[in-house]
Amino acid sequence: IGVCVNAAELDAIRRNADCVGLPVSHWLRNVALSRSLPRSVQPEVNRDTYRALAGAVNNLNQLTRLAHTGNAVCADAALCEVLAVVRQVQRELCGANHDSEAG
Repeated sequence: IGVCVNAAELDAIRRNADCVGLPVSHWLRNVALSRSLPRSVQPEVNRDTYRALAGAVNNLNQLTRLAHTGNAVCADAALCEVLAVVRQVQRELCGANHDSEAG
């Protein structure tokens, strides 16, 4: 079976196949036959970063709930932790960690 595609289409097909960790031929077969595709492959660093950010945001949410009950809240340490995690995520998204590790 031959399929004609232009360069942009081929690039999109390759990206889609890469996202789910399949060779192009397997991806095309699954899509053409309406089969379910595997979930997108996420690098471990993304999962680790997501977990760290989720934990920090959860702490912030708990502090907000406590403050809304009228209780006095001393949140300096927790807010500093949240800020540190957010800054780390920013560095990772911008690739700063990879640059500093390389040189």
